[in-house]
Amino acid sequence: MGFHYINDQQKIRISMSRRASIVMSDDMRAFSVTKQAGFINTIIRNFHDSAKASLSLYLLKKRYEAERLFAGSQLDERSKRIAIEHMLRNEREKTVLELQDYLKEKHVSKLYHINNANYEYLCYDCKEEAFYHEKAGAYIKCLLEEYAALPFIKRERIFKKEVYEMVEYACRMNRLMQVRTYVYKERLTFFVYPYKIIPDPLCTQEYLACFTRTAEEASSQKRDASFSMARLEKPVVLKQQAFLSKDDIAKIEEDLEKLSVAYLLGEPEEIRVRLTDRGKKSYQTRLYSRPDKDETRSTDEVYVFYCSEHQAYNYFFAFGPEAEVLSPPSLRDRMIKNYQSALQPYRQEDQPSFFSS
Repeated sequence: MGFHYINDQQKIRISMSRRASIVMSDDMRAFSVTKQAGFINTIIRNFHDSAKASLSLYLLKKRYEAERLFAGSQLDERSKRIAIEHMLRNEREKTVLELQDYLKEKHVSKLYHINNANYEYLCYDCKEEAFYHEKAGAYIKCLLEEYAALPFIKRERIFKKEVYEMVEYACRMNRLMQVRTYVYKERLTFFVYPYKIIPDPLCTQEYLACFTRTAEEASSQKRDASFSMARLEKPVVLKQQAFLSKDDIAKIEEDLEKLSVAYLLGEPEEIRVRLTDRGKKSYQTRLYSRPDKDETRSTDEVYVFYCSEHQAYNYFFAFGPEAEVLSPPSLRDRMIKNYQSALQPYRQEDQPSFFSS
C-alpha cells in the first residue's frame, strides 16, 4: 500500500491548472499564509480523507452510505447487493471522469516539499497508488484541483479544519473560549460564549455567532457579536461553562433577523442615504453585505436602513458620488474624511501630471 517512488528529499513535482494556481494564491492571502508548500501540506492533511481524489476511500464511504440507505428497505439481500453495486459503478464512472479532467489541466509545474506527516501518509496509509499508477504527484494534483473547484465557503472549512472542530466542540459542549483577533487594526482578547456557525446570506463566508466580552468586562456585560471564520485564529477552549440563556438566544436570533451575521458586533441605528439613479441600480445589483431597506420609511430618493455604521460604511463607500450619507453625522463625517484622504495622493504638487508634456 502507498506510493513507493518518492525521493529521499520528500519533494514531489506537482503541475496545477491556471485556475487552481489563482484560487490557491487568493486563499493564501485570505488565510494569511506566506509559504505555498505549507499551504499545500495543510490541504493534503485536512482534505485527503474526504476528497473524491481519494477514490478508493471515497467509494468505500459511498458503499457504507448505500448499505445504511437500504438497511430498512423491503428488498431481499440479492436485490440490495445489485442495487448497491449499480449505484457504486455509476458513482465510480462519474468520479473517474472528473479526476481525469483534473489530470489533463496543466499550467504550472513545480517541486514541493512534503512534510513528515503527509510523507508517512502517502508512503504507508494511502490506498490510491493503483488508480494514479504510482504517481503521488498526480494524486496530489487531483486533491488540489478538487479543492480549487469548491466554493470559498467549503475551502474555508477545509483549510481551517482544526479551528472549525474546536469551535463546533465549544458550541456543542457550551464551553467558554478565549479568542485573540483584530478589531479596526487593534489586536484584542475576547471571552466568547459560542452559539453556532452561520453562513452569510449569500453563503460566501461563515461566521461564529456568539456573545462576547473583553477580558476587562464582567460576564453580565457580554453582548452578541460575530467573528469571521476565515480570519479567526486558533481559539483556546476553556474549562468554564458558557451557557446561553433563553433570553440570550432570543436576543441573538432577533438580531440575526435584522442584521447580517457579518455585522452583529456594533449597535444598529437608523442610516439615511440619498441615492442617484445609478446608485439605486447599484443597490439592486450589489448584494454582498447589502443592508435591508426599510420600505415603509424610505422615499424614492432617500433610502432608510437599520444597521450598524460599520456595515453601511463598508457597503456604500464604493458607491462614490452615487450615494450621499445624510445621517447619522458620525457616519457622514467618516465618509467625508476618508474620501478626502483618498484624494491626497492626487493633490501632491510634486506629482507629475499625466497630461503634462
